[in-house]
Amino acid sequence: ASADGPACSSWMAGRLLGLVRKLDNFCVRPAKIDPGLWVIAAKEDSPMLLNAVVSFADRVAQEVPSSWRELIHITLEDREGLREAVRKHRAGAVNRDIMA
Repeated sequence: ASADGPACSSWMAGRLLGLVRKLDNFCVRPAKIDPGLWVIAAKEDSPMLLNAVVSFADRVAQEVPSSWRELIHITLEDREGLREAVRKHRAGAVNRDIMA
């Protein structure tokens, strides 16, 4: 599955653009923290933001090729949760994370 990483990353990047457009009214900006780790940060939390992220995660889960499922993790985190996810990623505990 790791050989599929670059293709999976490109596939996910296209979907992230759609999510960022959908969340434009929240002034979100994506940031690539590390190879394979993207963060989309928003200043505020709202039911609309949560619904958009859940809808995005469901869509990705339905569309992703089965061989890539283990490469993609989508979570909604607060600031402390994000710090912990970045720490785990950098320690090698997580192969690929997409955070929203």
